[in-house]
Amino acid sequence: MENKPIASSIPACNMIIALLIFAQIPIMFGKASSDAIIYALPWLLAAFPVLLICIVFMFKNGEFVDATLNSILSGVLMGQNFVRGIIALTMLNAGSAASPELLMSSYAIDKWVYLAAGVILLFAGWLAHFQSKMAATGVWCGAVGFLALAAMNAGFGQLFGLIGSIGLVILGVYLLYSGLAILLNTAMQKPVLPLK
Repeated sequence: MENKPIASSIPACNMIIALLIFAQIPIMFGKASSDAIIYALPWLLAAFPVLLICIVFMFKNGEFVDATLNSILSGVLMGQNFVRGIIALTMLNAGSAASPELLMSSYAIDKWVYLAAGVILLFAGWLAHFQSKMAATGVWCGAVGFLALAAMNAGFGQLFGLIGSIGLVILGVYLLYSGLAILLNTAMQKPVLPLK
């Protein structure tokens, strides 16, 4: 039986991740407390199952690179934000707050995960540059974002948090643009918005 490809889910996945990054901008730039992740839960909960479906479609279509990177970066990293929101909501309902020791443990864990995410995105940007300099730039900004967040969580200062937030917002802008461009170019069956 022939394995027929289905329509690409890359545009949807790119736009969903952009929306989730934008939903967290107030937290990233200190305009809302970290507990405000509770109010991002509706967005995360609505988006996460759709992201998983998009990733399955990518694997089915043989879009191995996009599927692998999205499994790791959107599936795991956005999934952990969903779980983090549930934890914050549970603690709020219990009338408790995280102890300083627990927060320090969280920073110690996060720095290594963000470091790994940054390295993965550096590699992904290198792969992307063979097809699109624009994609490489967007992905490398995301890599700088995660590496800066790793530095902040390692205790190098809040400036790295700002750098990390800017890098992730640039990645979000690229993902939104690329998702819209792929969608429009596919619908029009000609390059309308550039992706190179």
